[in-house]
Amino acid sequence: MYLKIIGAALILLACLRIGTVLILQERQRVVQLRAFFVLITAIREGIGVLHLPLREICTQHRDPNLVKTGYTEALMRRFSSEEDTGMPVLANAFFDISESLSLTEGEVQLLSAFFLDIGTQDSEKECSRCDYYKAKLSGLLETAVEGLPARIKVLRTVSLSVGGLLVLMLL
Repeated sequence: MYLKIIGAALILLACLRIGTVLILQERQRVVQLRAFFVLITAIREGIGVLHLPLREICTQHRDPNLVKTGYTEALMRRFSSEEDTGMPVLANAFFDISESLSLTEGEVQLLSAFFLDIGTQDSEKECSRCDYYKAKLSGLLETAVEGLPARIKVLRTVSLSVGGLLVLMLL
């Protein structure tokens, strides 16, 4: 009897832990979206106002949340390497980390398109491109932030419910 109770408690705790991990991923998604939004804003300002080269903008931008994504490190590694694949450095760095991000497929595709487009045109067109992607990313970020409490509630409820059902089946 004691083993069943211990097993039931372990199952319930495991389900709650899975729910907690999924909630953390959802929160991380919002943080990552915000970090890339701030990067695009910095690139827009660097190109349009300060007239800095893209490499200098990216090496000077030090957002702690962007650093946590691994993008800053991947970018520095790409800037320091000699290899030239014919693709923009920003895009290669993003592709290096894209699978480890908590972003949705659509968000990754949007950011991939931005990093592939940036640095290929004159500064006026680059600024309009940044504005376009900022607007798109802003909408995604707003939706993610607004929906976060509901997604957290669903994840908690589902993980607790599944754990409860498994416990009932065991006992």
